[in-house]
Order: sequence, then C-alpha cells, then structure tokens
Amino acid sequence: MTNIEKIKQLAGAVDADLLEEVESVILNAGKYVAAVTTMECAALNLQDRKGEDYRSEVTRTDAARSRAHNAFIDSVNFANKLADSFGTEKIYTGGPERRDYGDFAFAIVKEIYDNRQ
Repeated sequence: MTNIEKIKQLAGAVDADLLEEVESVILNAGKYVAAVTTMECAALNLQDRKGEDYRSEVTRTDAARSRAHNAFIDSVNFANKLADSFGTEKIYTGGPERRDYGDFAFAIVKEIYDNRQ
C-alpha cells in the first residue's frame, strides 16, 4: 500500500472532525520539503551575501525548516495514534530519527508529484 493509500484509508476511517488532522500530514509534508528547499537555497548563497547577512539568512531559514519539520513529525505521530485507534494501518513505520521523518515527507510529496493529474 502506498503512503497516500494509507493516508486515504485513515481518512476514510476517522470521524469527520478528524479529517483535517489526517490531511495535515500531506500539507505539512509539502511545507517541510519547501522549507528545506528554501534553506538550501539560502546556503547556496546565490545572492552572494556576506558575513552577518549570510549567517542571519541561513539561521532564519534553518529555524523555519525546523519548525516545519516539528509540525510534520507531530502530524505524523498523531495520525499514527489515530490509525491505532481506528484499526487502520499506520501511515509511518520508519525509524525515530528526524532524518527518517524528513525522508518520509519527501516520499509523500514525490508520490503526489509523480501521480498528479
């Protein structure tokens, strides 16, 4: 079963008031991937920033990436608790490392991108 199929299965099992929580997994995955892209762009220093200006931009984008990552991890963990409660397959079975969650976020976004209509 694909990641999106697991998420759809969970969405079909939960009460209507929890649908936004399930949807937030997909939305937060996209936000995290976008935040990583923004941070990496800042690190590439395409605008040729110097000194404190460069450090400030990298720090700002890294903090935004960290917040997006935390939001994604929280939404995945809550969705897995819902899956346990409603008797569906967990949407995430990877490791506890932050990088594992990050890879999962990218996998969700890639799956959506690859299957877009």
